[in-house]
Amino acid sequence: MFKVSGYNQEFEIELGLNNEGEINGTPFKIDPQSQGAKTFHVLSKNKGYNIEVISADYGEKTITLLVNGNKYPVAVKDEFDLLLDKLGMSSMSDQKINEAVDQSALGALAYKR
Repeated sequence: MFKVSGYNQEFEIELGLNNEGEINGTPFKIDPQSQGAKTFHVLSKNKGYNIEVISADYGEKTITLLVNGNKYPVAVKDEFDLLLDKLGMSSMSDQKINEAVDQSALGALAYKR
């Protein structure tokens, strides 16, 4: 599952098999005749949406989409991000997370000796 947010809206996206999925419980289907890796056509509620990925910042987990000619910058959270939110760890900086991982790795190495 992914959570996508932008323009004071939030969407839960579940991806399934055969180019199908759900957005907030509403089924959608990705047209298998999409025009490339960054451009595709989505059908939902008998409406078509032409979507192009304009830019993606994987480190910041943000994507800018062009949907039927309208530009939408959105933030994306994957299952790991959602788990961190649930555990109250989403506000931890990358440095603190890296330190925690490093400490865990050192502890595991010390335990093996």
